Amino acid sequence: MQKSRLPLSVYEVVIDCVWEPLPWMDRHELVHWTSTHDARSTNPIHDLFACALTCTAWYPRACQNIYHTVVFRCSLDVELFVRSIRENPSLANLVRELIVNLRRGEYIPFTHHTLSGALRNVRAIVLKFPDLHIWGYPPNHHILVTQYHLTELVFEIDPSNKNLLCYAFRVVWSLHDLRSLSLSFYGGAPVSTPSIVNCLRSLRRSWSCENLKVLSIKEVMNILPSCPFGIAVEQLAVYADDPLSTYPIDDTKPRALVEQMSFLYSLQELHIWTASGGEREWGSITITLPLLLRALPSPDTLNSLHVVVNNDITSYRVLFLQSVAKSHLGGILQQFNNMPVLCFELTETDDGGRSTAWWEHQLRMSGIHHTIPMQAKIESFKSTPAWREDMPHRSNQNLLQTVH
Repeated sequence: MQKSRLPLSVYEVVIDCVWEPLPWMDRHELVHWTSTHDARSTNPIHDLFACALTCTAWYPRACQNIYHTVVFRCSLDVELFVRSIRENPSLANLVRELIVNLRRGEYIPFTHHTLSGALRNVRAIVLKFPDLHIWGYPPNHHILVTQYHLTELVFEIDPSNKNLLCYAFRVVWSLHDLRSLSLSFYGGAPVSTPSIVNCLRSLRRSWSCENLKVLSIKEVMNILPSCPFGIAVEQLAVYADDPLSTYPIDDTKPRALVEQMSFLYSLQELHIWTASGGEREWGSITITLPLLLRALPSPDTLNSLHVVVNNDITSYRVLFLQSVAKSHLGGILQQFNNMPVLCFELTETDDGGRSTAWWEHQLRMSGIHHTIPMQAKIESFKSTPAWREDMPHRSNQNLLQTVH
């Protein structure tokens, strides 16, 4: 490094870019990690090791990135890591995130007193709860979790498991400084019994989530008490369910989310995932999306709106565009005076798919161009068909002619 033409700070910026953190709306993807960095197309950990071995000047910054996130998949991982920080206490100061994969149902002592005492800089815990109806932790284990000075939680929960559900929200509602929360629900339907509803209501304190600024919800929980996530949220990512996917139409499904959004007077960024309509109308666009936008109490504070279109080979472009027109988004968006642009994120086929210019033209023709600027963004390209129209043998040729 003595002959280097660049200052060390420049190299450190480059090392930091080897592993870029997930954006706030995608933090829920951390629950799918089984080992550090394995969710990426390439493995940055190898590059970070190479940086650490390049020279002594690069070693500290590379180690800082290597130990930023620690993954526990079993109790042995905890034992080995405890041994490491006992032999080299300085490593403990580098850890910022813990990912605990409880998928196997094995007891993992991630609240071990040695860990909670040594990992003073941990600010985020990611918990992948087991899909089995077992829970091996004691009733007051959530108190041990709060020994960490956490500002971020990422959970994936099966809401049909009462014990897991209560445990998760005990943790959420016990953290005074919680700033970011990502919740993903999967599996069975929530246990909406009087006992579980009353239990959840009793867990929430008056100050719970009062500092929460970032919230990501992959599903809607109707059994939670009123305003479960406070009123201070500034960045919100939600899953707009499709009420038309059930029969009869369950108009109560998004009700809890709509009620929560009615309290968000400081909301600045809104990121919405839409459910695919398949071969029918997109209810997430025609029903749920307008409901969510109308629920906002202070439209002037919103300065960013992203709509992620979850299309697949069962989805028709024409039906999606018809749903946008039917939703009357243009009229609703007239209230959002400070929002510079509305962004639609879509997936297209890399060979023969539609361009961003095509999408922007079609969306403007759907009645949005009279309000605010609109932008279409191709988030990713697939080698396989991304829309039904791209299938080799398509049977709805008359349907396609309406958009060409």
